[in-house]
Amino acid sequence: NLPDSVEDPEFENRIKVFNNYRQFGSMYAAKGNNKKAEWAYGNGIKQTEQTAGTSLQQILIIKQTGLEFRLNRARCLHSLGRREECKEEISLILSLHPENTDALSLQNSLEL
Repeated sequence: NLPDSVEDPEFENRIKVFNNYRQFGSMYAAKGNNKKAEWAYGNGIKQTEQTAGTSLQQILIIKQTGLEFRLNRARCLHSLGRREECKEEISLILSLHPENTDALSLQNSLEL
């Protein structure tokens, strides 16, 4: 049983790392450089997977951030024409959050 929240300076640093990858991905995507954006989101995913939460709040942040990175990476993969990798990413998103409307919409666009 984890506490709802804890004071954890190390986790604050981890959030800064997540935000850096989020900003890099957004910046590259805005410039139309989906290859670099996909790289940033992929590294963000790795960071979330390597982070263990010590409270319920931290676990929620890690899960939400991981889903966000996966969805943005899937969008980049779609733009790059990497359909199979995009489908895999969408499948992972939907296994974690079956009602994710953005993932479902992206999945539907791949089936057209």
